[in-house]
Amino acid sequence: MEELDIVIVGGGIAGLATSLALHRKGIKSIVLEKSESVRSEGAAFGIQTNGWLALQQLGVADKLRLNSLPIHQIRDVMIEKKIKQRESVGPASHGEVRGVIRNDMVRALAHALPVGTLRLGSQIVSVKLDEATSFPIVHLRNGQDIKAKVRLSTAFR
Repeated sequence: MEELDIVIVGGGIAGLATSLALHRKGIKSIVLEKSESVRSEGAAFGIQTNGWLALQQLGVADKLRLNSLPIHQIRDVMIEKKIKQRESVGPASHGEVRGVIRNDMVRALAHALPVGTLRLGSQIVSVKLDEATSFPIVHLRNGQDIKAKVRLSTAFR
């Protein structure tokens, strides 16, 4: 049985970013993702100043900026209140605001992790508590058991 400190369940943006943040602080973790490849669904989203600061701390902001698009204006539409408003955004008013393709974000986070951290095709069958330590034991479909001090779930499916 493999014994680890931290097992993160879910290889989406939340799981990958959490693992990368831990690794950058010297805390080893692994990410278990049931898919055989990094998931690619989703379109794009806007990231504002604080998001870019977080991505800078994770070491992926510069790579993401290469393919992102600056956003100069946001339009809010509230149907119930019949309100439409435009707001200029950008470095002068709100700091950095950019649109990022979801796949670019996932790939950047995954590639920034140490080799072997992201374990694709790791489908969890069950999680039980060790009777002696109360640590979770994660049982995978391939028969592997992983005992962890901490199990974080970021999977939303």
